[in-house]
Amino acid sequence: MSTSLTLARAPTPGSAIAMIVGAMACFTLSDALAKYLTGFLPVIVIVWIRYFAFVVVLSPLLRRGRTVLRTKHPWLHLLRALALACSAAFFILGLRALPLAEVTALAFASPLFVTVLSAWLLHERVDRVQWLVVTVGFAGVLVVMRPGTGAFQFAALFPLCSSLAWAIAVICTRKLTLHDGVDTTLLYSGLFGFALLSIAALPQFVVPPAAAIGAAVAMALVWSAAQWLSVHAYHRGDAAVLAPFSYTQLLWSTLIGIAVFRHVPDTATFAGIGTILVCGVVAAWWSTRDAAGPARPG
Repeated sequence: MSTSLTLARAPTPGSAIAMIVGAMACFTLSDALAKYLTGFLPVIVIVWIRYFAFVVVLSPLLRRGRTVLRTKHPWLHLLRALALACSAAFFILGLRALPLAEVTALAFASPLFVTVLSAWLLHERVDRVQWLVVTVGFAGVLVVMRPGTGAFQFAALFPLCSSLAWAIAVICTRKLTLHDGVDTTLLYSGLFGFALLSIAALPQFVVPPAAAIGAAVAMALVWSAAQWLSVHAYHRGDAAVLAPFSYTQLLWSTLIGIAVFRHVPDTATFAGIGTILVCGVVAAWWSTRDAAGPARPG
């Protein structure tokens, strides 16, 4: 799952769209490997491995010295890092019990939460169309979850919590972009997140079997590649145009879920995923008309 946020400054060329689509494919492959690893490792350790890769990717920023770490809002950075780490942990908890496509769809409800939190916490104006999108989108969430029926699973709350935590991180990001640069925000997210996860993961750390080690390395490498593609896509293209293409991850997760895990969504689940997709794209595009947002939760 992506933790990148980059300000859009240029028109969107085809290469940027190709990069964001490729990034979503890589994120999905990484999620599939994480789902496999839940049979061998504690969830918190899997998240720690991803953050270890994230810190390695960000390490060149440290060459700039204290300048990149200068901030007047360390506690807001800490809150953002905690929200992102929780989002990643909840997402993988969901992967442990649920099909890949359903977890991804529920996590992609984050733009709907962002709309609600923007009105509540940032006092931003939300018009009737946006509230309609939020209402219909959450109806799609209910269709996928199906509470009150035999198809409902408690684990479906995990990706929804991941989505909410991601939305909180987006709200923190909007506040931070008024004061700090993108590199500073990314670096604090990585360093604080890695420190918090290290405290939680080390007591649970176990030596995995050889097959799991290979999968863990592959997961970290593919996830790092996805981060690189996502950051460069948003450097090259306009966020408002690129944001809808991040929803191609729903397609990738459905295809990989069918091909690898033999999870074929039923008609109701497809309908719910489609509703979340449409409403999420509209909400994401609306929120990124003037500023960029993270490509996806987790």
